Amino acid sequence: MRPRPEAGPADPPGMDWLPAVHFHERHGRRGVPCTPEALIAAVRGFDDRSDPLLNGLLWLREWPARHLLPAGARRRIPAERPRFGLAQFVVLESTPARIVYGLAGRFWQADFGLVPLADGQAFRRFGEPGAAKLVLAFGARAAASGRGSDLETVTAVHCCDAAARRRFLPYWLLVRPFSGWIRRRLLSRIQAACAPDRQGA
Repeated sequence: MRPRPEAGPADPPGMDWLPAVHFHERHGRRGVPCTPEALIAAVRGFDDRSDPLLNGLLWLREWPARHLLPAGARRRIPAERPRFGLAQFVVLESTPARIVYGLAGRFWQADFGLVPLADGQAFRRFGEPGAAKLVLAFGARAAASGRGSDLETVTAVHCCDAAARRRFLPYWLLVRPFSGWIRRRLLSRIQAACAPDRQGA
């Protein structure tokens, strides 16, 4: 039986896309005054470049690989490459109640070591030694209180082998506080984008 994130009121979305979960975090908002469908639509339409704080933090993550490494260095990010963000993820699953994104690479490297994936089937098949794959999932459902909806996001990482786990662990310990802040900020911005839609609240 593969390990799962901590138990909650419902199964975390997106976990069936990974053969095992080695690292994870889970964040949520309760009683958002929007329908579940409107929340997921807001996730689909969210542009992470629209938030100055998110945009600045993500640029900061890439700054060493763009400016400190010498020109032509293997891990240097070329100036023409767009800033890392949701656009680099492949959509694995999309329904009115959830959307699941996937990403593969060596995230601890200065340039993220991203591996292009065409679709969900390519994500499932991916298992390159020394690499990892990540699921970023959003799920929404009617709140148990009967008022509004609950929105959650789950980030889960599967390392393809022991070497990848050893490399990912220190990176995870370093970035998890920032990652958690980013996830909470995403939820806040998605809630704000959805706020005008009070249908079903």
